[in-house]
Amino acid sequence: MEPYVPPWIESTTIVVSLLIAVVIGVGFVRRAQSLPSPRPATRAWSRVGPVVVALWLLAAFILGNQGFFRPIPPNRFPTIILGFIPLVVGYALLLLSPSFRAIVTATPLAWLIGVQFFRTFGLVFVILYAGGNLPGVFALPAGIGDGLVGITAPIVAYLLLTQHSWARPAALLWNIAGIVDLAVAMTMGFLSSPGPLQLLARDTPNVLVTAFPLVLVPTFAVPLFLLLHLFSLHELRNRALGNRIQTGSRPAHV
Repeated sequence: MEPYVPPWIESTTIVVSLLIAVVIGVGFVRRAQSLPSPRPATRAWSRVGPVVVALWLLAAFILGNQGFFRPIPPNRFPTIILGFIPLVVGYALLLLSPSFRAIVTATPLAWLIGVQFFRTFGLVFVILYAGGNLPGVFALPAGIGDGLVGITAPIVAYLLLTQHSWARPAALLWNIAGIVDLAVAMTMGFLSSPGPLQLLARDTPNVLVTAFPLVLVPTFAVPLFLLLHLFSLHELRNRALGNRIQTGSRPAHV
């Protein structure tokens, strides 16, 4: 029998996923419109970007609802990996498309970090574990890790907004911690879910993570948050290089 998921968790999962898509889409458009004299390609991205995010969520919603990501039979290719294709495409665009990169660069670093407050939703994994519906080997590191990253996101964003002396190292450490958290959650998810990679939680397999609507987390939210981390680290690196160039170009005092 399938583990029980309270209706409020199911509805909250869908609502939070929609909110993430709306916030990211609106933020992308506003950043593109804020650029002085944006090029035609940039204006095109301002229209295409939100559509791509919406289609990504729609595809995860439809395929997840149809059971596409369920590991049945357990020896087939783990289709949930396909949810990370937009992550690869998004980072490739950052590296290869000047117009797309201009929009990301125009996005305040505090916003890229602060929006990950939505990660606090991961605490529902702990709730489901407490009800005996998720294995602890996955739910505890994933839920507690996401909760801590989500709660601290506004704090790091505030440090950046106020240009605190600790802002850059805090943002760097926070991003690394956030990526590690997601990597641990994904690893535990694969190792505890039915399939060829399952080595853990054989008595209480992790079947909910590929069931609708919780499947929206690994196929939409997780790759999107990883992409935001990569964008943040890219901007932190650019700022560090810019500061070095400015410092090196100053004339020496005699």
